[in-house]
This record gives sequence, C-alpha cells and structure tokens, in this order.
Amino acid sequence: MIYLPKKYYYLYKITNLINNKIYIGVHSTSNLEDGYMGSGTGIRNAISKHGIENFRKDILEYFVSRDDMFAREKNIVTEEFVKDNTTYNNVVGGNKPPIGAFTSRTHSDKTKQKIKEARAKQKITPETKEKMKENHVGMLGKKHTTSTKQKISEANVGKILSDITKKKQSDALKGKKKSIVRCPWCDKEGGLPQMKQWHFDNCKNKEFK
Repeated sequence: MIYLPKKYYYLYKITNLINNKIYIGVHSTSNLEDGYMGSGTGIRNAISKHGIENFRKDILEYFVSRDDMFAREKNIVTEEFVKDNTTYNNVVGGNKPPIGAFTSRTHSDKTKQKIKEARAKQKITPETKEKMKENHVGMLGKKHTTSTKQKISEANVGKILSDITKKKQSDALKGKKKSIVRCPWCDKEGGLPQMKQWHFDNCKNKEFK
C-alpha cells in the first residue's frame, strides 16, 4: 500500500509589520512548515525590500479541496481589493486572472518614458529590413520535396470538413452544370466522373457485346 501525505489547502494573510500593508493568497501543501510566503510580484518585492523578519503570515481558513480554496480566494481578492493601495495583490483571486488585470493601474510619467524609449530602440533598421526582404524572396519559386508532400498529405488524412467549409463548397458548386455522358455498352447515363469509374471500359456489360 502506497502512503500519500495529507494535503492541506488554506487561505492566508501576510502583513507588513512596518506599514500594515497586506497580501491575501492561497496555498496547497503537505507540509505546513514549508515557509511559503506568497508568489505574487508585489509581496515578493516587498519582502526583498523590507526583510522577511518584518512580515507575519497568518492562516485564515482551511479547505477540503482546491476548488473550495480558489472559490474563497475569488470572493475576497476582487478587482476592488486589487485596486486598494493597502494591498500587495496584483491580480484577482480564483486561479484565473482575467486578461488585462493590470489595466486598472496607471503608469507613472517616468515609467511611460522608459516604455517609450524601449520601444524606440526596437525599430527595425534598414539592414534588417533588407535581410527580411532577401529571405522572403529566397522562398519564392521553391517547391516541396516528395517527402514534404507526403507529410502534408498524411497530415490532412482524416480531417473532417467543418459545416462552414461544406456550406462554402456547396454554394460554389451551385449553378454548375454536370457533364452527362452515356455508356456505349449499357446505355446508362450519368455524371462523367462516376461513369468513368463504373462504365465505358469498366462496364460489366462490355464483354457481352
């Protein structure tokens, strides 16, 4: 029998003893003495600045599952909580931070200037543009090898056309007249592709005439 260590799920609060600023987070562990002090950028930078001895961690609640733990964090660490200047939290709780979670915080003029200067340095030089052009031109006229064609073919095998693709193909074929031909051996008429497959030289009546 394999022994699995007990897993603990809990909500905790870390308090800066210097300015009373707090951080709320959750943690799952099999060792309550693992020394975990949060993973958020804000709290980690604060601990680095003030020293871990100036922070106190309190476990607020325990849970029976990760889902319960994250549900509780989601209710506490809301957008309003993140915007509060007395907290170190940068994103909302619940293990699913939304896209643009940092948009509520505005950059200082100094930070904006640094971003602007960094982007200015990323401009493409004429030499780089020329190399990009040469690489692009170099690909023109190139043909796939037999091996590459085979790989492409294998990759497409089994693909199912989506309903949208089928609709487009159906619309494209509407209004087109099919070529109707007659088999000389059995006088059956039909579309050219199907007739070639089952009639003419392949007609089962050919040997009797």
